[in-house]
Amino acid sequence: MKTPSLAPEKIRISENEKIALLFVCTGNTCRSPMAAAVVNARFGDSYAALSAGTAALGGQPISSHAAEALDEVGITPQAGGYREHASARVDRGMMAWADRVVAMTADHYMQLLFRFPELASKITTIEPSIPDPFGGTLEDYRRCLSDISAAVLNIVE
Repeated sequence: MKTPSLAPEKIRISENEKIALLFVCTGNTCRSPMAAAVVNARFGDSYAALSAGTAALGGQPISSHAAEALDEVGITPQAGGYREHASARVDRGMMAWADRVVAMTADHYMQLLFRFPELASKITTIEPSIPDPFGGTLEDYRRCLSDISAAVLNIVE
């Protein structure tokens, strides 16, 4: 799949097409790439997920604790697509590509609405908000992944 900023075409579900989800957090190294990996690994037949950050520096890999937590629950880098992850700042192309944009917190939601008001109908928030594990322990990342996995079930059902 091409990156959405380069190819903002829609992905629609039909016989062989998928619903495009864009997960957004702050730095795009922890929460949103974990959410995208969960969706791609567990629901990849119906959904295609990518991630971005509201303040991402760009080009950063997924955090080592995030990758380890995903590994522990059986989400492989190949199935989850996180081995090649490079953080990216959310942009109009990504927003246009997505059928649904999922913010990790109410603050991310408000930032997206402010920057992309014309796309408000496709922006939503994970409930409850997912706290940022950045700089925390592996256990913090495990807990974060557990919260994300539960929230993702509500999104795809």
